[in-house]
Amino acid sequence: MWRILAVSILALCTSERMAAQTKQDETRDSSGTVVQDVIEYSKRDNFFSRLLKTFVVVDDEQQAGTIHPGSNRKMLHSFTGKVIRDITVEILDVFGGSVDSPNDTVRSWLQTGGNSLHVNTKEWLITNSLLFSQGEAFVPFDIEESERIIRRSPYVYDVRILPRKIATSADSVDIIVYVQDLWSIYGGVTYSPGNGTGRTWVNDINFLGFGNELKGGVEVNQAYPHGWDWNGGYSVNNIGKTFIAANIFYSSVIDRQEYGIMVGRDFISQVFSWGGGVSQVWQTSRFPAVRDT
Repeated sequence: MWRILAVSILALCTSERMAAQTKQDETRDSSGTVVQDVIEYSKRDNFFSRLLKTFVVVDDEQQAGTIHPGSNRKMLHSFTGKVIRDITVEILDVFGGSVDSPNDTVRSWLQTGGNSLHVNTKEWLITNSLLFSQGEAFVPFDIEESERIIRRSPYVYDVRILPRKIATSADSVDIIVYVQDLWSIYGGVTYSPGNGTGRTWVNDINFLGFGNELKGGVEVNQAYPHGWDWNGGYSVNNIGKTFIAANIFYSSVIDRQEYGIMVGRDFISQVFSWGGGVSQVWQTSRFPAVRDT
């Protein structure tokens, strides 16, 4: 048996400005094409299209709460310098309304069932990702950058931050933040009858709505001491509004076990002057005979 204690400093540096990272538009474009193809097929008059239509929601009519992103983006500068009086966060269900049509509702019992099984993101978690607070001056850049930071979260599908005029106070502004969640739980099962090996796993990228990732799995293999082993991990994002993340994990393969902890902060925005991280990993070998052969 041997153990390696590895401590690695990933990075620690400062900078005046760092280019902000952006999501790849290609992924959304390709996803949009697939969705549009599905919608078109669901309009056909056959058994499978009618069955598919129960899963698909199409917003054919204009909703009363529809938001026009382009026009609102142009309005941002008209609020520059106003004092932010109040910030409201509204978490939208996975199915139903969207950030551009928040007042829309579900139109399928499947969507209603899906929403009932999903735990929505906590409002305070979104508030912790904002670059502005109540009582501060309205800065258009802070609004747009906050949108980008929240949108890059793995558990968020889309976000829209909108200013609202206050009739009784011309020098102040209210802000509402619409956030639509993503379905957060996924997993799988594989099995090979030939050699009797298999694996099952499940991941929740928004565990109990706290924005943390919980993942785990079990692998069956006669090469393991008890015929099976497991792996798992837990990640905490944006600890205390510092944008520092932490992760603990355990994993195993045939000849070794590995577990450790990582703490760090990425350069997710140009407003951050520093980023970096530290990790500590332990490895324990097993089955020396396997290594010798």
